[in-house]
Amino acid sequence: MISKKIIKRSLITVASALSLILGIAFAVNAMEKKEEVSAKHIEYKDWYFTGTTPAQALVASNYSPSPSPSKPCGTTAQITCHILAPDNGSGQPDLSANSADGNPINSEISSANSSLTTNSTVLSFRLK
Repeated sequence: MISKKIIKRSLITVASALSLILGIAFAVNAMEKKEEVSAKHIEYKDWYFTGTTPAQALVASNYSPSPSPSKPCGTTAQITCHILAPDNGSGQPDLSANSADGNPINSEISSANSSLTTNSTVLSFRLK
């Protein structure tokens, strides 16, 4: 006959194994939900530079959500005109955010003004 001790040990072993399997299942489920929450959508908006120097192009208050008729984009490339950036929550571009390509927006603006070449942030230039 099987002793009560053997039955008790077997039940404890089975219960422990089931607890371990359930714990692993809950942990995997929690990780999957965390990944869903962390993937948030960033909305990039159009901004138009209103300043006149490359240094001013790195200051968020020097951008407007509307183009200036007196400073049209697409003319001779001398300085940034039109950029894409998320709103910083104050109606200005967040220049410390990353571009859609994952590069810092302020770095892309500096690079574009130095090379007078567009990138994923700076979409066009204008006269100073």
